[in-house]
Amino acid sequence: RNVRDATYWLLDNRAKIAGTRMVRDRVVEIVQEFGRDYYLKAIHEMVEDSARAARETVRRMLFPGTYREVAWRGFSLGDRSLLLHAPVEMTVRVDGTIDMDWDGLSSAGAHPFQATLPCFEAILFNALIQYVFFDTRYNEGTFHVVDLHVPSGSACNPPDIFHATAQWG
Repeated sequence: RNVRDATYWLLDNRAKIAGTRMVRDRVVEIVQEFGRDYYLKAIHEMVEDSARAARETVRRMLFPGTYREVAWRGFSLGDRSLLLHAPVEMTVRVDGTIDMDWDGLSSAGAHPFQATLPCFEAILFNALIQYVFFDTRYNEGTFHVVDLHVPSGSACNPPDIFHATAQWG
């Protein structure tokens, strides 16, 4: 059962498509006016500027060192009960970069608490943008300052799309 009226869902998607087309048309105008090389150089500089700003934010807001945390999630599904394990080790480096390692994360399996790697990255960066990079311009450059290690076959990097999208139970 969907509580969202299809009219508003369609309207929302049409607005996204219209916005994407507007950006595409503006990029084409810029390339036609200034040339492809100028445009590529400009977007490369924007990405580098965001990476520099993100590194400076990390140096300004976080203390260098290694931090560890473990989260647990217990749940019952039918006649099964599971306890999922989510450890993270975050190393903040003096150069303003962050290493995040989820080694030991529970395996992908017949449970609803998992996501594809792109979905997991989006959730993580949504939180990082709100709590750490809130005053920087977000683009690919922000992503360059964070090194992620999410083990293959884990709940947040499953071996196939089925694990992250199946309805269990």
